[in-house]
Amino acid sequence: MLDYTRPSLIAKQPNEYTAVVFSSLSLKYNRFCGEADLYNNNFVIISIDCPEFTLEHELGHTMLAQHPKVQFYKENNLSDSYKISESYSDYAFGYYCDNHGTVMTYSRLQIAAYSSPFIKFAAKPCGKSHEADNRKQVLNWIEKNLSK
Repeated sequence: MLDYTRPSLIAKQPNEYTAVVFSSLSLKYNRFCGEADLYNNNFVIISIDCPEFTLEHELGHTMLAQHPKVQFYKENNLSDSYKISESYSDYAFGYYCDNHGTVMTYSRLQIAAYSSPFIKFAAKPCGKSHEADNRKQVLNWIEKNLSK
């Protein structure tokens, strides 16, 4: 186990991913449950007492999947008219379906899926093709980065 405050101890290798579980900083002491290496996309750090789907959430970030668009804009202090960076797809956002969030949301009620218009929960789509399709984002990222 690594101390959360020292993620630099993790060796970075291309196409190598490591999930690090730590117990010293639980949710009692730290408001974050997990963290993704957004600069090199090589690793994620997960607290041992994180909620279900935290690993999937953090791995999603390493593949450029994002929180729901409204939340993403708010977290990054962006206006609705801001053009998202070329690094991110216009559709790479989480979604809520029938009051349940997909993996990239912080919803207390979650379904075990990335957002996608092809996935339904309570007969409601869990994404929109041009604005909330993290399933497509993850599949495209895998094809681009791991099929070489």
